[in-house]
Amino acid sequence: MIQRDIFVSYSQPDRDCAFQLAAQLETDGLGVWIAPRDISPAADWAAEIIDAISASRIMVLVFSSHCNDSPQVRREVERGCAGCPDFK
Repeated sequence: MIQRDIFVSYSQPDRDCAFQLAAQLETDGLGVWIAPRDISPAADWAAEIIDAISASRIMVLVFSSHCNDSPQVRREVERGCAGCPDFK
C-alpha cells in the first residue's frame, strides 16, 4: 500500500463533494486516497479501506447529516481514531 497524505471518508450522497475535495487537495500537491477510485479491482473492499486508513497521515471526514446515518462512515472514523487518546 502506498502511503497517502489524506484518507477521505464520506457517505455516498456526498460523493460529488468528496471527489471535488479530493481533486482540490491533489491540485495542492497532497496525496489523497478515496474510494472507490483507489480500490484495486477484485480487491477485498473492507481490507483495502482499513489498509488505506492505516497508510494515511490524516483522515478528512466530509461531515453531513448523511454521514451521521452511515454505518460505513462510522466504522471508518472508529478505525481512524483507534489509538487516539481523547477519542471515545
